[in-house]
Amino acid sequence: MSVKWQPNANFQANASYSFKRIKAECNGNSCAAAEKALRGYENEPLHIANAQVMWDITPSLWVSNVVQYVASSKPMRS
Repeated sequence: MSVKWQPNANFQANASYSFKRIKAECNGNSCAAAEKALRGYENEPLHIANAQVMWDITPSLWVSNVVQYVASSKPMRS
């Protein structure tokens, strides 16, 4: 999901948010060896948010600032 706000031609603010949930599964005899890799695959951030502000001070001078938040995650337990 993302939003953009531009009150005039010289100023713009953007924000985005994403959510993902990964649950890796393995069935069969080879799963014991693959469990570590599957747990690593699951250990991905669930929440990621970004915000950016852009300001054109003059046609040749501008300022931009970005803030990013990435939530920590833990492998899911079966």
